[in-house]
Amino acid sequence: SAEEVFIVVDCNPVFPGCGDFATTEKKKACADQKLNKFIHNNIKYPVKAGVEGTVIANFTIEKDGSVQDIQLIKKLNLCQACNKEVIRVLKLMPRWTPASARCRPVKVKYQVK
Repeated sequence: SAEEVFIVVDCNPVFPGCGDFATTEKKKACADQKLNKFIHNNIKYPVKAGVEGTVIANFTIEKDGSVQDIQLIKKLNLCQACNKEVIRVLKLMPRWTPASARCRPVKVKYQVK
């Protein structure tokens, strides 16, 4: 049987380096900032692209904090190299502190743009 993937959890997953904040809001703000910095520092925009736009990706953060099942739900149609680069960078992400529900780690869907 397939394991349940949560959408709503008691505690959201936390990007590495943000676990010390006491409040959920501060943890989320830190996680968003560190995730954006990670993507910015690792993405290599294809030189020949000449297009702009937003790519939106969904992925699952597993119970061990690893990132799996990356799917692009909004792509750049004129730049397949850009789409591939987004997937490459998301695969580089370090393990997160996993989400939890009912006091135990759970799989959760996450979205980034």
